[in-house]
Amino acid sequence: MRLWQDALDKATEESRQAALYAIQQQNELRRQQEELLLQQEELCCQQEQQKKESHDREEELLCQQAQQKQEQEHMIYSFHQKQQIQVDALSTAVAKKPASRPDQKRLADNSAQCSVSSRSKRARQTVVSGGDDDNKSMFSDASQTMLPAVPDNIQVHTVQQTT
Repeated sequence: MRLWQDALDKATEESRQAALYAIQQQNELRRQQEELLLQQEELCCQQEQQKKESHDREEELLCQQAQQKQEQEHMIYSFHQKQQIQVDALSTAVAKKPASRPDQKRLADNSAQCSVSSRSKRARQTVVSGGDDDNKSMFSDASQTMLPAVPDNIQVHTVQQTT
């Protein structure tokens, strides 16, 4: 009977040791799981911070682009206004010159027609302010191109062809 008791005690001790080992392993796994959850939370926080910073940078770039586009449109509009003033001044100067020769008379007539034509083009222009919401352009007529201003020291002669 003593053998039975010793065997039973031995099995009980082994079982108790195995249970203690299992509890220790379970505690270690819980600790590792908590560490992983903390690391995952830190990574999520870092990822959120990176997303926020990226969004802020993107928003700042979009604002800069909108501002640059607005400045560019303003420069183009100002350039066109200056160019139109020069064309009007040139047309007025040519129209005021005495038409002593027939070719000068024709030049004055052409200049007046040019002035009227440029005014009608100007009437079709629309100025867009406020940015790039609908990809609006500065001019309603997309085929319209801007020509460089004529310097004061160059005379412009328009030849009218007669048939």
